[in-house]
Amino acid sequence: MLKVSRYAMVGLVAVALLTGCAVPGPVASTPAPSVTTPTPTSPPSLSDDDLYNLAVSQYEKLDAIITEVDIQGGAVALPDSSRDVMMDPAWSTFNDLYLQVLMSGNKYVGKPETGITALARLDGEELAEGTVIALQTCELFEGAAMVDSDGNILQDGSRVIRHLKAYLKYDSDSQLKVFVLNEETVDSCPIV
Repeated sequence: MLKVSRYAMVGLVAVALLTGCAVPGPVASTPAPSVTTPTPTSPPSLSDDDLYNLAVSQYEKLDAIITEVDIQGGAVALPDSSRDVMMDPAWSTFNDLYLQVLMSGNKYVGKPETGITALARLDGEELAEGTVIALQTCELFEGAAMVDSDGNILQDGSRVIRHLKAYLKYDSDSQLKVFVLNEETVDSCPIV
């Protein structure tokens, strides 16, 4: 059975082969400038719950944008709306990745089913420097085969569970945005 990570389609970051299984979605891991254990802070006007809710809202918007670009088979550039929820280094990494995805000619046959199955605050580990809040999600991706430009099946549409970690901070426009986004394919969701 083929397994796939939505972010592993093309190899700027990597086209991964997992024990004989092609991984079609882009596996992008944005570099963290340096790792520390900062105390998450928020503007005085936001309670901890409000900060969490804002982070969830921003992440859900980003997930919708990236999912659409992925289903379309990449893009010359990420939509302008992505800049409202993502900043560098994550933005540049994904922008470059999706150009490579587009150039590869890989595409879905049909529309995959996607969705966030679990979402929680990411606590208890070192966070990328500057992180105001971090989230972790489990996401499902299944139901559409991916083929290369020659029609060869890269992924058969079987179920894939991804565990993502999103690190958010305030950009120069004072908006909370994802600046590091890492993911891995997992057998089961580790969010309890």
